[in-house]
Amino acid sequence: MTDFDALDQVDPFYMALLRSRQRRFADCIDICTDILAQNPYDQAAWVTKTKAMTMQNFIDDSELEEDGAADLLMDDNVMASMPRPGTSLNRPNSRAGTGDPSLRPMTSTGRPLSGFARPGTSSRPGTGSMSVDRALQGNRPGTSRPATTLGRQVRLGTASMQASDSGVFIDVNRLDFKRYAKRPAIAKALVDYLLYCEHNPRKALELAAEATVAADYKDWWWKARLGKCYYQLGLFRDAEKQFESSLRNQDMVITFLELGKVYLRLDQPNTALDRYEKGKSKFPG
Repeated sequence: MTDFDALDQVDPFYMALLRSRQRRFADCIDICTDILAQNPYDQAAWVTKTKAMTMQNFIDDSELEEDGAADLLMDDNVMASMPRPGTSLNRPNSRAGTGDPSLRPMTSTGRPLSGFARPGTSSRPGTGSMSVDRALQGNRPGTSRPATTLGRQVRLGTASMQASDSGVFIDVNRLDFKRYAKRPAIAKALVDYLLYCEHNPRKALELAAEATVAADYKDWWWKARLGKCYYQLGLFRDAEKQFESSLRNQDMVITFLELGKVYLRLDQPNTALDRYEKGKSKFPG
């Protein structure tokens, strides 16, 4: 018996799990697609394919903070017009009693350098030179649209959908979220699929809300997902409440990072630093 004959006798679902563990997600998806073609009600293959597609399109959004033209012009969060010195990222030059600014490197827009390269932040014009006509111009005037915060995620999701020959895997509009919320393993795979593959935070919010109720409001993971959905929808105060509630159930590093990101969007860097310090004390080293 040759090695190829031995591979042919391996259970297809086991092979799909092996390919997923090897991070060969395309092969895993193909195998699960063949299994589902023979038995559309195979839940194990469905969940495995959903997780593989999510990991294939996954983006580490803990540092994805690109404010596009639409976000800058249509921001409905009211900030203080005269913040106290040193408490606002939008008015960094209003600091009083500080030393030489060269001691803390700053960008041309006044933001402190964090050591992370974030797309679009280095080339973004200052508020003094910002006009509507200029803001609506992309990197290639006349050919590109103004970018939004989730523009990169949507572009990657669209490209992955175009590359698929099987069409839409899950019809989101026909999902019964109450039924899925009672099955946590399937619901967790589905909500991540809605966030990272479909890029549909509204539907993900519906599922997360139903699952939170089904878990009797005691599952930190679902509260954190609610916060992520609210954050992507621009509802930062609601996201803050969910992340704080999640931390009351369970201290997690990723939740502290997400909560600090919310305060940065609310232009409260001191509060964000306070949350980071609390997370550092909870998870030293």
